Amino acid sequence: MLKVENVSAGYQSKNILHDISFSVKKGEFFGVIGPNGSGKTTLLKLISRMLPLHQGEIFVKNCRLADISVKKLAQIIAVLPQHFSEVFSYTVKETVALGRYAHQKGWFQSWSKEDEKAVQAAMKKTGVQQFEQQLIQYLSGGERQRVYLAQALAQQPDILLLDEPTNHLDLSHQKDLLDRLKQMTKMQGLTVIAVFHDLNLAALYCDRLLLVHKGTAKKIGLTDEVLIQSDIQQVYQTDIIRQAHPTIAKNQMLLIPSIEEDEHETIISEKAVVEYHDRLIVLAPIPLRTMSSIKGAAIGWYQTFVNMFMNEEGAQSFSDYSPVDMKKTIIMRQQNQDRNKIYRYVNLGESSVFFMITGTKRDAIHIWIFVNGKISDDAYIHGIVAATEAKTRILFEHHLPASQQRCSISIAATQQGIQIDSEELYNIIDQHVCDCTEQLLNQE
Repeated sequence: MLKVENVSAGYQSKNILHDISFSVKKGEFFGVIGPNGSGKTTLLKLISRMLPLHQGEIFVKNCRLADISVKKLAQIIAVLPQHFSEVFSYTVKETVALGRYAHQKGWFQSWSKEDEKAVQAAMKKTGVQQFEQQLIQYLSGGERQRVYLAQALAQQPDILLLDEPTNHLDLSHQKDLLDRLKQMTKMQGLTVIAVFHDLNLAALYCDRLLLVHKGTAKKIGLTDEVLIQSDIQQVYQTDIIRQAHPTIAKNQMLLIPSIEEDEHETIISEKAVVEYHDRLIVLAPIPLRTMSSIKGAAIGWYQTFVNMFMNEEGAQSFSDYSPVDMKKTIIMRQQNQDRNKIYRYVNLGESSVFFMITGTKRDAIHIWIFVNGKISDDAYIHGIVAATEAKTRILFEHHLPASQQRCSISIAATQQGIQIDSEELYNIIDQHVCDCTEQLLNQE
């Protein structure tokens, strides 16, 4: 559908883009990303022939872009620019209808049923039908953006060029717009080439990405091939983390804010434990990133960790007499009120680990692991595995039944200080869960 070959171009005699080459297939959602000033908007202007080429060629539907007439090009390519400098006193419908100009024929142009159908369909797709008789100058920025998109869709183009299409749109309309565009690429074969500042939206909706850096094509490929953590950090000069989306097979880029940490790092130790006759509570001064096997907890940020003897209504009764935020609280249920407990603090120099293990031979063993340091997602998973394996070995040696091996394990980290190696943490947890569980069972 579109082929860009060794293109260099810019403004006056200065090149902004240097030797750019890529191709886009029919029905593809192609995203262009990169920092401000990298040449993304300039590239769209070249494809729409708003700027001349200094070098190279662009082909549209196997024809040289330079050989296509203005009217024919308007039938093939529609553009939604980043900014609209002037708002005329047109109604919404009149504004959208301007998109049909490229399809008008003869000297005495007339409005056809096909034109009306295209305009109504475009307004419906963008959700602006309700405004069709209103003057566009009285609409909000987001509503105007949708009107101009409807105008572009009314052209019924083969290629739609979008420069920051979600600009001025709230979350609901961002999702609705991109969902519709994605559906149109699949169902109608529309080719979409869009500039994105939001890398996460680009990752969710684009089939492929072009990463532009200082006017050159830094990388072209599938979203996961382009959105590499080290590359994005280098190009954007900022700290990010790449993390999998929780519900679909796409990666997301998370910003790491440069916020100064408290003067004193948070240390979780036995001093943080408050003991009552029926419960143990660890009150952390800050939320801890936690991975837990407890039902409903999974991965999150928690601040209160409770181990208590309780019935099925215990969680509710706990919230009744405890002034804590239950949304930031994890509760492990202990069936036997006469439980044993072991505390162990392991100093690793610049970091440390605090273990709290409770239970009896007649009840499940519960394992709390508090890491005073930073750990990766891999370390959380390896830590859960290490604790499970260590506990299981000791229970087997004590000839306890399989039902006894049911337990809850939680690992919580302050995410302050230095990074702890995943393998190092695995070995520490394996050793000390093993020792502490043995010590716990020998108390009886």
